[in-house]
Amino acid sequence: SHVNNKAIYNIYNKYSNALFVVIIDILDALVIKDDDLLDIFKDYNVLLIVNKTDLMPFNVSDSKINNMFSKTLFNLNKKYPNIRSAILTNKFEDKFNDTFFDVLNDLHANKVVFAGRANAGKSSLINKILHSNFLTTSTYPGTTLEEVEIDYKNYIFIDTPGLVDINNYSTHLNTEKYKLSKIDKTIKPQVFQLYEPQSYFYEGLLRIDIVPTNKCSISFY
Repeated sequence: SHVNNKAIYNIYNKYSNALFVVIIDILDALVIKDDDLLDIFKDYNVLLIVNKTDLMPFNVSDSKINNMFSKTLFNLNKKYPNIRSAILTNKFEDKFNDTFFDVLNDLHANKVVFAGRANAGKSSLINKILHSNFLTTSTYPGTTLEEVEIDYKNYIFIDTPGLVDINNYSTHLNTEKYKLSKIDKTIKPQVFQLYEPQSYFYEGLLRIDIVPTNKCSISFY
């Protein structure tokens, strides 16, 4: 059941005249300018969806997130003029569907390919749009193994397997460690007051050594 990116590119080619809804989760979106993900879609019309904004810490307001991504998108658009529009979304939002269909109408799109990395939340987002649990969702990458065509109103939606990113550490973890590393709730800071050198361990996945010169406060997110 191993997902092969090359096979996924072949699926994309089949639908090259469709609108590609490329879904990235907020944490990947923060580093998107240093990523090669959008190169894969440079020959297609793209609607970019930044998903799971509810993961951001509470002290990062919606307007701060919007400002951050306005700048990012402005710069991305210079490199990728094929990005036609962009939407930010979180799982608590109820206006998303209206916005989404407004954008599809503006772009005259009726064939729509949902694409992105494994676990960007594609299947959940499609279920939200369809108001159903039509697609199986899973904590683990690679649940969708071939494309699924869905007729909805006067649209054809195509769900595709998630691309595997070999540069992402989580691709190389076993199921148990993957579960520990997956961020699916709002990120909260953990604050420590340190007076002497300390090491911070996280579940055998990470170690950070901190050597303060005098008393210091350290926040982990």
